[in-house]
Amino acid sequence: MKNTPDPVNHRRRWRVLLTALLALIALFLAWIMLSQGLTPRRLARLSLDTARAVLHSPRVRSYTQGDYTNLVFLHQSTGANLIREGHRLRPEQ
Repeated sequence: MKNTPDPVNHRRRWRVLLTALLALIALFLAWIMLSQGLTPRRLARLSLDTARAVLHSPRVRSYTQGDYTNLVFLHQSTGANLIREGHRLRPEQ
């Protein structure tokens, strides 16, 4: 009589190994997130903001005249100074 492996046990073993591997990957990613200060609440907020931006992108692109799309993003270290001294940057008319 041959000693053949049982296919059900073989599948079950692979399923357990795959589950254990995915659990280790999830724990590793959770450790990285928490060490970088990315809490689950912050991750949910980031995901929601990204989803909203993607959902509203066709509406923003529909403004062909550039309405509402002429935005300048500044780092906080330069924004206050530009607001304070912005009137000096424009020539007098």
